[in-house]
Amino acid sequence: NFTLGMDKHVEGLEADEWRLAHCHINSMYLNETEYLLQKWRSTVESQGCHMINTIMLRDPLSHALSLHKVIKRKRSNIEEWVAFLKNPAERGLWATNLDFLLYNKARRNPHNAKKEEKVRRAMEILQRNFDVVTVGDHDKFMNSVLEMTGWNRIEMPHANTFKGELNFTKKQVENLQKLLRGNGDLDFMDAVRVRYNGYLDYLE
Repeated sequence: NFTLGMDKHVEGLEADEWRLAHCHINSMYLNETEYLLQKWRSTVESQGCHMINTIMLRDPLSHALSLHKVIKRKRSNIEEWVAFLKNPAERGLWATNLDFLLYNKARRNPHNAKKEEKVRRAMEILQRNFDVVTVGDHDKFMNSVLEMTGWNRIEMPHANTFKGELNFTKKQVENLQKLLRGNGDLDFMDAVRVRYNGYLDYLE
């Protein structure tokens, strides 16, 4: 159980040590369990230490298109793969950036929230709990973490890559873009880029 493991993980910290934890599939659904992040940070800080929460998001359309590589493994097809996005509370075989942050693999949008509320809630969670937030900018993510921790840079091989080919029609891409907009993902990513990545700063 991730929660029980983290409860133990943040206890008994020494002043000169780092402990790492990776939260991913089936770990947390932050719309309901944000309090855990706050509890763990409080526990860490009560020991005179610092907790650094980081998250790297992806461009919504690029992310959604890339997940098509597992359609066959999930025994689905292109039409079925995106159909769940037409219903704000239906659960699909994959999750968008926004839905994954809020609900992970638990029930999607259990309170039938409108997209504006989902975006507001996601931004609230990021602002209150995360110290490093980027959108697909690996160098910025890495440099931010190194600056906060004082760690030395270590070159790592880029191994998690898909070497196949994915082909889409213009209509399929436009349909997916429309569904992502209706789900709130495009608004969410614009808000993240404005707040954390200096998006449109030149207009100020």
